[in-house]
Amino acid sequence: MNILSFDTGLNVGWSIIDIHTKKLIEYGIKKFDLSEGVGQYCDDLWEYFFNFYYDIDVVRIEVPEFYGDKKGIISAKRGDLFVVHASAITIYNFFRKCPAELIKPKEWKGQMNKEATENRVKIIMGDQINNILKLPKYKKEHILDSIGIGLSYDKEVWSLRKG
Repeated sequence: MNILSFDTGLNVGWSIIDIHTKKLIEYGIKKFDLSEGVGQYCDDLWEYFFNFYYDIDVVRIEVPEFYGDKKGIISAKRGDLFVVHASAITIYNFFRKCPAELIKPKEWKGQMNKEATENRVKIIMGDQINNILKLPKYKKEHILDSIGIGLSYDKEVWSLRKG
């Protein structure tokens, strides 16, 4: 069963995993320029995935949560949360013919921070992610989160109860 997952935002990390074999099929990241506005950003996102040719069974898309902390307030004032929502809805609409889920961070990772997420993905995926670990931090984090979002589809796998 192939799961396509997205960590949405200005940098959209995505990955495809076969949840049954825990095989990483493909991954990527797309950085978008907001200088031309959110509408153009959504058009660019649509165009990026237009020629997507993979066999997908389920799509999982992370949507942001507002936590009310200092970082969240700054993000909300800058409009970052709106952009992340726009990217999530654009992706959801694009892949609407697949079973698609919009999920919040706490629904797939609970209270795990980036380091804990990276460690969990390393344990489950092993050497398959070695090239990802060599990427710049912002790319690595978004891609690893997208893999975690996909892996968390199977709660037993994500909780390390199933090998």
